[in-house]
Amino acid sequence: MITSTETTPHPGRLYPAERWHPRDLHPQRRTMRMICSSRPRCPNQPIMMAAHGLHQEVRQWSSKDNNIIVAAKKMAVLMGRLSRLVRGEGGSKRDLIACAKAIAEASEEVTRLAKELARECTDKRMRTNLLQVCERIPTIGTQLKILSTVKATMLGAQGTEEDQEATDMLVGNAQNLMQSVKETVRAAESASIKIRTDAGIQLRWVRKQPWYQY
Repeated sequence: MITSTETTPHPGRLYPAERWHPRDLHPQRRTMRMICSSRPRCPNQPIMMAAHGLHQEVRQWSSKDNNIIVAAKKMAVLMGRLSRLVRGEGGSKRDLIACAKAIAEASEEVTRLAKELARECTDKRMRTNLLQVCERIPTIGTQLKILSTVKATMLGAQGTEEDQEATDMLVGNAQNLMQSVKETVRAAESASIKIRTDAGIQLRWVRKQPWYQY
């Protein structure tokens, strides 16, 4: 059963059923401040800005009974961490590659859930739109892993022409991935209103109030 409602939760309460929270990833506090801020102070950090853009899109929805939002929020936090690793702010080559792999895995989860939703959508236009936007994600996620591996080999050699080229390609990929996930979330929310009542899909779209968003 899929529902889309608005609620006014208690500002100090965290729903116990939410299976994932940014704290679970233990990101550095500065990264979380940048991602969660309504006015991020990182215009010279395009990967961080891409992560912030996705987080702003999904933070309006509760993660309770909505695994698409769970996976998308996880991607935003991981992308923020990737930004710091790419800039050489802590971590190792192995950390960079592992972070990119985790982002790709979360993106595969978003795609899988979106396709399940699309199969049960009775509106052909909405179904087609959802499939079109979500099917771009796996390819971009695979490219992210490859580009991150290339970038990892150049850590410690920043400033070279090859390093700058690798960074530029990685930035473009990260921006495309975050944008595709944003579009998928929007398309999934729209398609959710056209799901058969007997479909058996458990997906709730509950809008949060501003003071409860993270």
